[in-house]
Amino acid sequence: MTWTPLQSPIDHVLLAGQRSPGIATISGAGSLRKWDVRKGYGLTGARPVFRGLDVARFRVAILLLTEADWTAWHEFKQLLAVPPRLPPPSRSTICGSSMPWVPASARGWP
Repeated sequence: MTWTPLQSPIDHVLLAGQRSPGIATISGAGSLRKWDVRKGYGLTGARPVFRGLDVARFRVAILLLTEADWTAWHEFKQLLAVPPRLPPPSRSTICGSSMPWVPASARGWP
């Protein structure tokens, strides 16, 4: 069955399975295909060669209209937070007993 936006409009986005609060508007979305246009020397015309897909960049604007939207926003915005950076691994986690399949003589430890 074909989706008809006038009969069943979608005004939200799903992020990690959670529906966004309020009314969401997406702009700048599209399928970014990379093409290489190859022209022959002394010839007219060209031949396009598909080179894969590029990363799509787009914006989502969320309009919060009610108190319930604002309450739901405080829970939803946690999905957009930048994850905390982990400290770099120490030598013991790289060469220590965390790798039981590597013999002790090959770990560099006495």
